[in-house]
Amino acid sequence: MGPYKNKAVVLGISANGLGIVRSLGRRGVPVVVSDSDTSTNLYSRYISERWFFYGNDKELIEELLVRGASFSEKPVLFPVRDSTVLALAERIDEIRKYYLIVMPPFETVRRALCKTTFAQMAEKLGLTVPRSFSISQGITISDVPDDLKFPVIVKPEYRNDNYGANVSGKAFKAENIQELSAFYEKFSAYQQEAIVQEYIPGGDSDLYFCFQYYAAGAGQSPVYSLSGRKIRQFPSLCGSTSSCEVSRDPQIETLATSFFTRIGYVGPCSMEFKRDPRDGVYYFIEPTIGRHDWNNAFGEGNGIPMPYINYLDALGKAIPRYRQKKIPRRWIRWSADFETAKEKMKQDDLSLLSWLKSIRPPVTGAIFALDDIKPFFRMYMKRVENKLSKIISRLNKYFRKKLRKFYLREEYIVFKKKIDKNKLPSLSERFLFREAKLEDVHLLVKKFRKHYSEEDRNNIFDKIKRGDHLLLGTLRHSPDDICMQIWLSEKDPFFLEEKKINNLSKALCSNKSIVREEFRNIGFGREGKLYLEHFAAEMNIDELVSYVRIDNCPQIKISHLVGNVEKGRLYRKILCGKESFKFSF
Repeated sequence: MGPYKNKAVVLGISANGLGIVRSLGRRGVPVVVSDSDTSTNLYSRYISERWFFYGNDKELIEELLVRGASFSEKPVLFPVRDSTVLALAERIDEIRKYYLIVMPPFETVRRALCKTTFAQMAEKLGLTVPRSFSISQGITISDVPDDLKFPVIVKPEYRNDNYGANVSGKAFKAENIQELSAFYEKFSAYQQEAIVQEYIPGGDSDLYFCFQYYAAGAGQSPVYSLSGRKIRQFPSLCGSTSSCEVSRDPQIETLATSFFTRIGYVGPCSMEFKRDPRDGVYYFIEPTIGRHDWNNAFGEGNGIPMPYINYLDALGKAIPRYRQKKIPRRWIRWSADFETAKEKMKQDDLSLLSWLKSIRPPVTGAIFALDDIKPFFRMYMKRVENKLSKIISRLNKYFRKKLRKFYLREEYIVFKKKIDKNKLPSLSERFLFREAKLEDVHLLVKKFRKHYSEEDRNNIFDKIKRGDHLLLGTLRHSPDDICMQIWLSEKDPFFLEEKKINNLSKALCSNKSIVREEFRNIGFGREGKLYLEHFAAEMNIDELVSYVRIDNCPQIKISHLVGNVEKGRLYRKILCGKESFKFSF
């Protein structure tokens, strides 16, 4: 047990949370982590207690309030996500009954976290920000002004729980209005409000940041400040820092201070800038508010332990004098930086020698640390396990394919949907569906090359000619870009077998519903099934039938969502080349 009675509660264990845990744990602070049980960072030796929690941020606040009375001394809270910061700020008075946290008032947090209001705040203070356009209630992509210069960056106003769970990437670079619409469609179902900003030229290394800490009641100057420059991001251009180094340019600290002091800020924060290589002007990009940044271990590695400073300030204790190390340390997330470097090497934007030079010691790792090796070791063990699992899965599929002519057992759920022409479901305006024509087949094969080879082209032609219906789904703003396909047929082998025992004279079977990978998780699967009802009604079909394999969880979930009813089971068996079917209703 260390010299501190007040525990630190870290609300997440990403690389961000691990940096906080280590900064505090090395100095004897007892650390509690609240997160799911899937992260290998939970194996850190500096974690004294773990809370496994699976809800959203609002539910997390309720959990904190329930647990709050159980502490003999108020713990210090450390959020690691913007959505958690916002949820805490909304109920800060209730939280402070049981916990210590250094955070500005809710209105300051809300306005600084929102991309649009931050840009407005910065402009009002006379600071340089990229030209912006806000997408919100009643304002859509079609309202983007004609004089907005492409390329642009589009990103959500806030990264909420749904966004984090379903969307990879915090921002997207669009070269034209079509790309802008496509990128917005990726996340609009989870976070409708967004900001579009004119892109400032330059690469990852033109991005700078400044970590600062403003102590409660210490006046308007930061207690500590540390400036850095990104070396690379993952993904490149619009991702998170994968490597960075110390910057000696005093202008960065001056600019960051000019914003935070004028809004009366307290607590941990950082500001990101982009330097325009054309004129050297630093543009304010976005702040980190109410929490420590993703790469906060960069400060620890360079002699300034920001989370520990935060902890002492929350307790009202004196903050020691720390000096920045004379020999600066880079911060690297090795796996992510390797992926970005590999991609840049493929594009001839980076040589192997240049990459090795950019990561030369001394270095602080995001995960790797000699005094806390277990998270790194467990992470790579997990990757080895995943690789082996994929190899075994591929071998299993290979041998199953080879052996299926001799032996195979499969179970399917039989789903059915009665078509009522007077009660057809409403369809979203985001998507368009239509029946394919023969001239669509070439583009279909090209877009779905993971599922079709060139040899399949004639087979698709034949299926359409014999009366099968191929339905195509697109986004409304780009109707020529096929995103989804669904087949409807009377000649499906499972359907033909069921016709032997059931009357399916006015029914059709839907099968092979496929959404391109880059357009998944935006509602295509559900909307496609709803469109099938409209199409069936036009064809005077009374019932839709589908057979979903028992382990196809996404399709089973969608089938239930759209009101398809489980009517029974289909058991398929192949033995020595002889195929048999058995239905159970």
